[in-house]
Amino acid sequence: MRVVMYFIIVAFYSAGYSQKPKITEALNSALYTENKMQRSNPANSYKISWHQGYKVKDSLLYIHFTKTDTLSKCSYTVYRTVNIYNINAVAKDINVVFLTRPNAVKEVITYNKCAANTATPRTETYYSDLFFTEIRSAKNNEDLAVRLQQAFAESCLQINIPYWYD
Repeated sequence: MRVVMYFIIVAFYSAGYSQKPKITEALNSALYTENKMQRSNPANSYKISWHQGYKVKDSLLYIHFTKTDTLSKCSYTVYRTVNIYNINAVAKDINVVFLTRPNAVKEVITYNKCAANTATPRTETYYSDLFFTEIRSAKNNEDLAVRLQQAFAESCLQINIPYWYD
């Protein structure tokens, strides 16, 4: 009986852990589309350089990018993380965001030296309950919310979709 129970537990946990790539797969697919839309929009006053796509490692979802204002040439680098077990919902107003437990999102921002500003670079750390995905350009993309909800469910995690506005 113990052997059977052991295999059931191992199967349950390995099924959950093996599905985490589906979360990053859905996010990175949307990020690829977002990147194409931003680059093709001449009205964009900023450029995002992705250091890497979304990753989940040790239950931490993270993204790392640099955003540059094309007019002022000022930039900042963002390293954003959240434990996927702290994510409660996915929603969209202007951005697609993950709603989390209080202060579950850690964001380390390095403000780089700016041509218009003589201040030296500085790094600040913020905590919040909103994980901004930087996905915002696509309209009528409720399918992303459903794909994310399914990907989390396949990892034995439940998230809600409280609202999705374009």
